[in-house]
Amino acid sequence: MSDRSALDWGATPEDAPRAYQEYLVPAMFSALADVVVEASGTGSGSRVLDVACGTGALSRRLAQAGASVTGIDLAPPMLVVARELSEGIAFIEGSADALPFPDDSFDVVTCQQGLQFFPDRAAAVGEMRRVLAPGGRVVIACWCDHTQGGIFLIEQALRRHMGEEAAAMSRAPFAIDRESVLEELLIGAGFGEVEVRRETITARFVPGLGFAGRFIAAQPMATEFAAAPPEVRAAVEGDVDAAIQPMLDGDAAVFPMPSLVASAVA
Repeated sequence: MSDRSALDWGATPEDAPRAYQEYLVPAMFSALADVVVEASGTGSGSRVLDVACGTGALSRRLAQAGASVTGIDLAPPMLVVARELSEGIAFIEGSADALPFPDDSFDVVTCQQGLQFFPDRAAAVGEMRRVLAPGGRVVIACWCDHTQGGIFLIEQALRRHMGEEAAAMSRAPFAIDRESVLEELLIGAGFGEVEVRRETITARFVPGLGFAGRFIAAQPMATEFAAAPPEVRAAVEGDVDAAIQPMLDGDAAVFPMPSLVASAVA
């Protein structure tokens, strides 16, 4: 098991993107996409770049707002699903720290739940600044509290049954947990009018039982989890199913998921 696999969505297993789209997107990414679109001020005719677009949940919301959208992601399997589900959006394979676009190419740049995984965050934010036209806006969203709801239950179960390294992998999406981190990155890249606030969406995972296995299957650590002995996987999933009972609403697991949402002007 390596820490890199927790952070590297380019190493996503081939079947993870479909699990991601079917389980994670309706549960949490769609609701957060609405927050990001509103913060971006995207409207008809806006040229938008969606960085770390994944399966295109935010890209499609931006297109629905009337924007001309380009999505870029490092993981080809994610882009396969994005292209299947989207019309009129250009999806490109590429790295956030070397965006393959000329200066001043976009009016808006978005990045929903991607920056925390980038190995060189400063370079990525600098690239976002470079490709934005003067006066253009960037909006970045990052989960910020690993102790919330079912996510924390997975971390605790992984620690008990697979060790601290596995637990640390589950915390990777929450690596940026302070407003000051985003503020410093944006100011350092030359952005102005920097604002960072906390926004909480209500996540609703259906079905709620089996949450741990489904959630893990949709991300890079799926490979390591699948390699664990069957009795270990069963113990993790059983622990989470037992602990998640108070969060069940019918067949759904429901809990808050806060994010930092940063916006700034080029």
